[in-house]
Amino acid sequence: MQNYQQTTVSGESWTRCHTVTIHNPLAGVPAIAFSEERVTLLDGETLHRWTDTLRKDFDMAGSFPLLDPVTNAATGQSMTHAQLYVALYSLYMQTAAERDAQEPTP
Repeated sequence: MQNYQQTTVSGESWTRCHTVTIHNPLAGVPAIAFSEERVTLLDGETLHRWTDTLRKDFDMAGSFPLLDPVTNAATGQSMTHAQLYVALYSLYMQTAAERDAQEPTP
């Protein structure tokens, strides 16, 4: 039996991070979770399929190499988990202050 309207398609597929979640418990170790998806491009149609979640606990003494997000090449620099935590905290505080500045005062 032959498949109805069967065709040969061409395309490409890759994995990417689609969501980053920070877990910042009041008591305990902060962690970051990266949710991945598999993107498939077939004959101009883009298909998304969620695949996996990676979790990394913050290790304030730990570090990681920085990569160029366009080329994936190492930049030769690194960042500590503590520096990332400070950067995320600072971005949160700035964003909250911007929101608060737009809210009407009671």
